[in-house]
Amino acid sequence: MILCKRMSLFVVALVLAAALAQPAGARDLSESDVLKLVELEVHDDCIADCILKHKLAFQVNEELLARLKKAGASTLVLNALRKQGGLKVVDVAPARTMMVWCERGGSTTENPLESELIINGESVGIFKTETQKPIDKYLKKDSWNEIKLKTIPRQPANNSNHLWFTIGSVYKESSTAKWIVEKKYWSFRNDMGWNFKDGLFTHDLGPDTREVTLTFHIYFVGMEPEQKVRNGDYVVQADLAGSTHTASDSITVYVNGTPLNTFLSMDRRTLVITPWLKKGRNEIKVVSRPVHNILDDNVTTL
Repeated sequence: MILCKRMSLFVVALVLAAALAQPAGARDLSESDVLKLVELEVHDDCIADCILKHKLAFQVNEELLARLKKAGASTLVLNALRKQGGLKVVDVAPARTMMVWCERGGSTTENPLESELIINGESVGIFKTETQKPIDKYLKKDSWNEIKLKTIPRQPANNSNHLWFTIGSVYKESSTAKWIVEKKYWSFRNDMGWNFKDGLFTHDLGPDTREVTLTFHIYFVGMEPEQKVRNGDYVVQADLAGSTHTASDSITVYVNGTPLNTFLSMDRRTLVITPWLKKGRNEIKVVSRPVHNILDDNVTTL
């Protein structure tokens, strides 16, 4: 069965795939055939099966693989091409997902600061204690995303505590089925500006404040692993100016017009930009967006 994410293209993808799903040897598969299937987002298994059942009318080399990868071809599809072209098949990375995981600041203390996480207008849920949730369906890839954290304290409270929110890519370890953190992209706390005294919470915004919503704007490129630093690499180094744990702004770096994943974290501080640089003149643009309702001046410095 052929699956296509955009229903408006389903019939086109079905017709093209059906035309290619002829008996092996009926016709050679062209590079444009493969490219079209990738662009139409036909299911990876279907594309790979089609490649393995047909002769190729083109030579498989690293330049071709790079072109198709840039167009969106998965490792499964690229490996099918490698196999048909007589090249070495690379190991397939485990399936990854974007996840938010939440932890209490004090792991043995009750948390009275409860928060609702909202991504691009959709509620992910209300967080009260340790929680993990996949969020792929809420995030927009290669686009700006708006993340809101609405916090309401339970009054009166027996103690002060807070929640740590971290968003990043994870995968399941095959032997244990446990989630393994691959990369932490963004993190923030829900107690920014809240003060606890005599069993009650007040906020720096004013004595009558009953709830506070922090608004973060982040650019999400995707979960492609960021390159590790090697000798001779050019990097962007990010640090927080203040001592608090949540930045008062988000920083997005553009290299020659290409946006990279936003900085908003104490964990992710170094980004290799060598792949996007070219000989001669280069343009690096930095976009800073303030976090709504954070009063601390804890800007990100590069």
